[in-house]
Amino acid sequence: LVGSMGMTGNMMLRSWRKGKGPFVDSKGPEKLANDVWKELEVVTPSTAFPVRRMSGGNVQKVLVGREIAQDPAVLMSAYAVRGLDINSSYNIYDLINQQKERGVAVIYVGEDLDVLLALCDRIIVINKGKLDTVDAPAALIADLGGFCVDEPTEDATVSHYFRDRSEAIDYLSRCGDAAVLRTTTLEDVFVERVGSRLTRR
Repeated sequence: LVGSMGMTGNMMLRSWRKGKGPFVDSKGPEKLANDVWKELEVVTPSTAFPVRRMSGGNVQKVLVGREIAQDPAVLMSAYAVRGLDINSSYNIYDLINQQKERGVAVIYVGEDLDVLLALCDRIIVINKGKLDTVDAPAALIADLGGFCVDEPTEDATVSHYFRDRSEAIDYLSRCGDAAVLRTTTLEDVFVERVGSRLTRR
């Protein structure tokens, strides 16, 4: 984005080649700017208002709206909703899901567990700079074990994973009263593989 330009001018940066001869088409970028302004609820007095004078969240809306409008074959998004309010965030998520439905390959980089579960068909775990695993969320959980017994110890709570519920119940019966049986979550997978937890809303 060019900070001194408004929304229309920044939309035009992506479409100026479509003009005929020495003339630049401004109608298309103006329409796109207005569509992004309304659909993503960009807070700005007009589409001519310089983007450098907008808040960071609104600048992000302008950028995401412009890129999605280009009908990409592959869309890579890293922390696309950082700094946005909850309603604007869900608008962005809806746009990303629409791209998936259109057959666009979407690569989404994020750390919000609930969003990853809602958006992703497959999840890639990168641990210490190396590709750790690639699989569907359900398969990642099944590989670790669908049932978990959390057993408190003097130092910390230790989680034990089981593929079979009866095995988990049998282990639970041999633990103290404070032990708990629950279903395994995707967060458990990240904790076991990467050693850290993801964020939750």
